[in-house]
Amino acid sequence: RRTTAYDDMDLEVGRLRIRSNGSSGGHHGIDSIIAELDNCSKFARLRLGIGHGRETIDHVLSRFNAEESKAVEAVLETGCKALEMMLRCGANKAVNEYNSWSYAAAEEPEATKDELKD
Repeated sequence: RRTTAYDDMDLEVGRLRIRSNGSSGGHHGIDSIIAELDNCSKFARLRLGIGHGRETIDHVLSRFNAEESKAVEAVLETGCKALEMMLRCGANKAVNEYNSWSYAAAEEPEATKDELKD
């Protein structure tokens, strides 16, 4: 299975999204992969949010602040689990399991999570 993981400024820090295929969404790295695959966009993607910041180049190359670093660490840990599921079970199963995950929701106290169920 062809699969790639990459940073995505269109997702806030601490979010991840999985897609089974599709366009590059303007991401130049994904454009390059699609071009190398003879314009085939049929590969799974694990998008890891880095949020918007300053100018694109400065933002992508800059360090995360302390709070963002916690979110990045959590999204990388969860992203590894999601990637493993993508490879073992397919992207669609991983979509159902992980696309609703976010660092902010993972950090909510259990009582808050229970209240949201009602």
